[in-house]
Amino acid sequence: MSELTQLIRSLVALSWRYSTFRGSWTEMPNSTGLYVFLGATLYIASTITAWIEYGEQAAALLPPIMIASIYFATSNGGTAPVNKRLIAAIFLLITPVMVALALVGRGHLFIEALAGLYIGATVITLMERK
Repeated sequence: MSELTQLIRSLVALSWRYSTFRGSWTEMPNSTGLYVFLGATLYIASTITAWIEYGEQAAALLPPIMIASIYFATSNGGTAPVNKRLIAAIFLLITPVMVALALVGRGHLFIEALAGLYIGATVITLMERK
């Protein structure tokens, strides 16, 4: 159980570093299991957020489009192989924002716009650091 606790603490610390414009995606472990887990967590969080904000049709459409766009952006337009560490870092960065939007967004367009700008800026910063 202490290994799981240590992993969770490390992920929280990494998420904080990414969210405050520090850290590099190279700090993320190269683990397929972690990559899949973080992807599933983001998918669930974004589905719940889209359902709360816009309804069930948006909840069915927006999360797959968002995750596909993350893959497309990180693979240099679909020409490069998948970089699991970078994508997992982006998943770890976006998931807390999606949870916060589900809790406080509730259709406030200003909050959603700020969250979108913040996510865009942090993802660009994260992708540029090596």
